[in-house]
Amino acid sequence: MDETRILPGPGTFEPTRWSVVLTAQAPGDPKYLESWNELVTLYWRPVYRSVRFRWNKPVEEAKDLTQGFFASMFDGGMAGYTPDRGRFRTFLRAALDNFLKNAKRDASRLKRAGAPVAIEDEDVVASTEDLFEREWRRTIFERALDELSKERVEAYECFRRYFLDPSRPTYPEVAKALGLKETDVTNHLHAAKVRMREIVRRLVRESCEGESEFEDEMRELFG
Repeated sequence: MDETRILPGPGTFEPTRWSVVLTAQAPGDPKYLESWNELVTLYWRPVYRSVRFRWNKPVEEAKDLTQGFFASMFDGGMAGYTPDRGRFRTFLRAALDNFLKNAKRDASRLKRAGAPVAIEDEDVVASTEDLFEREWRRTIFERALDELSKERVEAYECFRRYFLDPSRPTYPEVAKALGLKETDVTNHLHAAKVRMREIVRRLVRESCEGESEFEDEMRELFG
């Protein structure tokens, strides 16, 4: 199993803003599982990499703990979240820290009882904010790139080659590689940037409680 994946992506969501989080708190809603699939897809890697590197867990244990964390959230963990507690990601990071502290405590009990459980003696670093935020942003942009690649192939190829290729080709080099005019490359890059921003805005809105939080998120992403 790839380290950065747990479930395939969900179907396309409309700009529903807060409804994805709300629906994930409502087991009776017809879109309950779909919303959970969306949240897990969006937050799998930030959670996994926080467990893997902040809490210093080996790959397989980090996978197990990540899956266990989402299972705990699915099994009632979301019930404790309300908008007045701040951003959803802040709540999720705190829930992850509590889950891992409890997992460490339980492992310590097993160790004292004689079970062969490997556990660190030193305290782990509890703050997962920086790594969590970085991985969340990366996930957002990768999902936006994936959507762009399916919608606008030439625009995506221009964007990928010009902005993501380590060799940093020039406009003429991109045009030559793709058999396009240089003006076409310029137009495609502009269209790709506009569409990427639209997709990112939609994805960010899905976990924001209101316009103020959404605008704060966008300023952090784009300045």
